[in-house]
Amino acid sequence: MFLWDTTNGYIICSKVVAPTLMAESPVAVCSGGMIKDIKLRDTNQYQFVTSGSGKLYMWGLDPPTGNAIETLIPTGSY
Repeated sequence: MFLWDTTNGYIICSKVVAPTLMAESPVAVCSGGMIKDIKLRDTNQYQFVTSGSGKLYMWGLDPPTGNAIETLIPTGSY
């Protein structure tokens, strides 16, 4: 998966979505704005969600470092 800045065209992050994370490529991606800190203030990290193969992952992206961390969201069906 590649994430890029659409204002300048540079790739911010690339992430291998291994078969252990998702059995198939994501079917849908939805942006969620900025991650909030403990006082509910916006941080400089973006959040987005991918779904596919009955699984839902929430991602946090830190553009300055290029780190993207995924978290599996329990949906009750696997």
